Amino acid sequence: MQIKRYIFENKNEWEEIRKDLFTASRISEIMPNGKVLMNEQELAEYKKANPKSQAKYKEDESVLGDGAISYILEIIQGLEGAPKEHFYSASMEWGNEKEPEAVVRYCEDYGFDLFADDVIYTSQGGTVFFVADNLLGCTPDLILSQKIVQVKCPDSSTHLKYKLFLNEDNFKQREEKYFYQMQLEMMLCERPSGDFFSFDPRFKREKMQTHKVEVKADSTVQNAIFKKAKLCREQMDKFIKQLQ
Repeated sequence: MQIKRYIFENKNEWEEIRKDLFTASRISEIMPNGKVLMNEQELAEYKKANPKSQAKYKEDESVLGDGAISYILEIIQGLEGAPKEHFYSASMEWGNEKEPEAVVRYCEDYGFDLFADDVIYTSQGGTVFFVADNLLGCTPDLILSQKIVQVKCPDSSTHLKYKLFLNEDNFKQREEKYFYQMQLEMMLCERPSGDFFSFDPRFKREKMQTHKVEVKADSTVQNAIFKKAKLCREQMDKFIKQLQ
C-alpha cells in the first residue's frame, strides 16, 4: 500500500482530490457485508440449527451491502453530475467553531506542545490529507508522534452520554462509525493508537468538559477496510462502464 501526504491551501483542492476516494468519515458505510441466497445444503443446516427462522440469505464478505452501494452511487453522481449538497446544522457549526479550542485543551491536559514539530493540527496552516493507493483518504484532527486524535465537540446531551457510558471496551459497539474512521486514520498515518476526545465547555465543572477514550490500532480491521474499499472500487468501475 502506497501512502501519500498532501497539504492543501484551499478547500477546493482538498475536495477535488477526495471526490473519488473512500474517506475515513464515511468508511463505516462500506463495512457491512451484503447477503446472498443460501444453497439447499446451507439452508438445511441453518434450519436445523434455527428451526423457527424464515431466513433464506446469509452474509457474504465478498458482497457489498446497501450502504456501500449508496456511497458508490453518490461518488459517481459527484463525478458525472452535480455533487450532493452539503448539509449544515447548528450542531455542526458549533463543532467547527469549537474544534480549535478543543485541540488546545487536549494538548494542555495531556502535555503536548501544539507548536512542536511532532504535533500536527491538520487544519492549521493548510489542510493535511493522506491518500492510500488512490483509493482511501483521511484527515485526522491531530497527529502526534505515536497516535492520532479524533476531536469531537458534540451536543451537550451526546457529550454527557460519552462521559457516562463510552469506554475502551465498548467503543466499537457504541461508536462504530468513529471506530472505523479512527482505524483508517491510524492505518494511513501509521500510528499504533488513537484518542477519541470529546469536548464541551458548556459544562460548569472542568472535569465534566472533556472525555477521552483510547483506541488501539487493529491490523485485522484495517486489512478488512482495505479489502472492502478495493471491492467498492471494482464495483464503481463496473457501474461507470455500464453508464458509458
